[in-house]
Parts: sequence; C-alpha cells; structure tokens
Amino acid sequence: MLKKIYFFICKVFLIGILTFLTAININCAESDKSATSENIDFSRVEAIAAHLKNKEYALAISGAKRHLSQYPEDVLALNILAEACIATDDLTAARQAVQGALAVQPNDLWAHRLSARIYKIEADKESNNEKLDLALREINKGLAIDANDYKLLSEAAMIYFQIGDMSKAKEAINKALNIKPDDDFLKSLKEDVLRKK
Repeated sequence: MLKKIYFFICKVFLIGILTFLTAININCAESDKSATSENIDFSRVEAIAAHLKNKEYALAISGAKRHLSQYPEDVLALNILAEACIATDDLTAARQAVQGALAVQPNDLWAHRLSARIYKIEADKESNNEKLDLALREINKGLAIDANDYKLLSEAAMIYFQIGDMSKAKEAINKALNIKPDDDFLKSLKEDVLRKK
C-alpha cells in the first residue's frame, strides 16, 4: 500500500507540474497579484519551470532564487522553488517558499497543496500524526477555496486512509472520483477502504 501511495504522490506531483506549465501558457498574471505582467520576465519563469519539469532541480532552484531576488513576491516562482526543494528533500526551504507564496496570495491552491505535501512527508518521516493533522488543515484551507480540487481531495483521501478514518477517506475518494472517474489509484484506494470498513 505504501508503494501505491508513493506512486500516487509522484503522479500528483507530475500532474501539478503539467497544470503549472499549462497555467503559465494560459494566464501567468493570475498567479501573482502583486507583480504585474509588465515587470516580470516570464521567459525566465518558463525556463525555470522547464528545469523543474525535466527534473533538473538544482537548476530550477538556482533559477528561482535568482528570479526571486528581483521579484520576491512572484508566487509562481515561489511555488516552483518549493516543488524543486521538495524534490531534493529540502523541506525547510520548501516550507519557506510556500509561506512566502501564501503571504502574498493566501488563496493560492498550489501553495496549499505544497504545504500539505510537506506536512505529509514530514509526518511519514517522523511517524508523527500531528503533522498529518496539519496537512489535513492545509488541505481543508484549499478545499474552502475550491471544494472540487481533485488533487486536494486525493491527498485528503490518502491521509484519512493512513490515519484509519475510513468514512472520511471514502467521502474524499468519492468526491475525487466524481471529478476524475477514471483514476485507477483512487479506485484501488477505494477498494482498500471498503475492505477495511
């Protein structure tokens, strides 16, 4: 089961990157209300995102830091930095980047997802259910912004399953499957939940 959860986290991570890259191409201005499109070098941000997508984490981190030295409130760059830091297991730097993003834009869903993921990773490393509670709080903040966020619902389902709350796990799975009915991981998790009930 842990292997399934690990692969799901990787899948969610990749979906997040693809969603991010799509967001760059569609509308970058929405990701940072404090910095205007006139003063941000989006080609640099796209290059940093490409490093992240290609798993060139050191390049993504150095590029994001360089960009943030000029545009410290660029939420998109802060989230890229957090993703790359998570991938390199620098959770302290990831948390700082996420906190920076949420300070600028409290309703940024990507930052809430990242914050929840950091707490989840810390909980797994430390066998600390208090961190799982913090991850769930972060997920609920994100769901208060968008109750149909598939990624947040999926993360919630995994955490509820992990802490043994099968009723809430099933509820989150069903909501996520209503949004993305073909998700094989969630179907498998739902079967596991039903077996444990």
